[in-house]
Amino acid sequence: MKILHTSDWHFGRNIENISREAEQIDFVNELCGIASEENVDVVVVAGDIFDTFNPPIWAERLYYEALKRLSDDGRGVIVISGNHDTPQGLCSAGKIAVNSGVIMSAYPSTVVETGNYGGILKVIDSGEGWFKIETKNGEKAVIASLPYPSESRIANVIEYSEGEDNIKKDYNARLKELMEVLCTHFEPDTANVLVSHIYINGGKPSDSERNFQLGGAYAVNSDTIPAQCDYVALGHLHRPQKISACMSPTYYSGSPLAYSFSEAGYAKSVYVVDIEDHKAEVKAVELKCGRALVSVNVNGIDEAVKWCNEYANEKIWAELKIITDAPITTEQQKLIHDTCKAVVSIQPVVEAAGSVVSEVYQRKSKPLEESFADFYKLKMGADVPENIKQAFAELRGE
Repeated sequence: MKILHTSDWHFGRNIENISREAEQIDFVNELCGIASEENVDVVVVAGDIFDTFNPPIWAERLYYEALKRLSDDGRGVIVISGNHDTPQGLCSAGKIAVNSGVIMSAYPSTVVETGNYGGILKVIDSGEGWFKIETKNGEKAVIASLPYPSESRIANVIEYSEGEDNIKKDYNARLKELMEVLCTHFEPDTANVLVSHIYINGGKPSDSERNFQLGGAYAVNSDTIPAQCDYVALGHLHRPQKISACMSPTYYSGSPLAYSFSEAGYAKSVYVVDIEDHKAEVKAVELKCGRALVSVNVNGIDEAVKWCNEYANEKIWAELKIITDAPITTEQQKLIHDTCKAVVSIQPVVEAAGSVVSEVYQRKSKPLEESFADFYKLKMGADVPENIKQAFAELRGE
């Protein structure tokens, strides 16, 4: 069976309040093209389709358009929910999706209905968290499905002891046990795939993943992944990567777009996985959609404006870190933005004598206004202007 593995679309997410809608539309176009060119049997989407529990209308429309286009060519689609998704919302069209060969799994305990899915897929058998499928070409697979396993979503299968250390041990041990149980449904003559949305210790994160660990305790160890999987398709981490410490071939496909400047400088991709005789041949297909994110250091406003003139027409989003000895004025910021619309973040790096904090103190021991004044001087190398003092006081009052 040939699978296309993708995840973390985060439809509806912006960068510094600038919409990424056009770039996300380009991604759907490219994804559909890759699915056709590679002639895949099934597309697996490993969670975080949306960025928020209440995505904008256009993001929901794009999601359903992507499912329709991917399945129109006669391939199946499997979608699980991630930590950013509302399970009920993500899978609300499940009954309709059945007719298009789309399988949606909202919770770890979800039981996928057996039957014919639009003549594209057939679900032969299923139970809590697993299902066996057959494509129109006769290819068969058993899918162990573990959507984002939050504490509340798997409370019916995990019991916790008191104390954070015990919770960590319980979560890892019970999640490992749960995965092992799911994988008992694997068969010798099927492709056997685990799909989940989790964070494995040792994976390389970026700043664009918001806090994922539940109470800081719920990253899982690499030995949690069962050894009998032909392929493990994961979502959550935005950097495409293989988790080599796992016994089975385990990959994060990453997000299709860079969503923070910590992701500047590395490529985005999806994985095409060809499974035959329980061996997975994994190929990364680099994505061309979206603007590159760049973070640039420049010396002073003049150099910043010069850089903006040079890169004004480039297909990028830029973060400018401006080394300066004085605060950057509103007029200077406006000049930079007017010169290059791609600049979405301006960060002053102040180099000024006397800006080193010489006294350590407890913040609670000072009035809030004084703490803010100290912070401003540390960052900007100057005293707080009166208009900013007034604005801070008004915000505090609110």
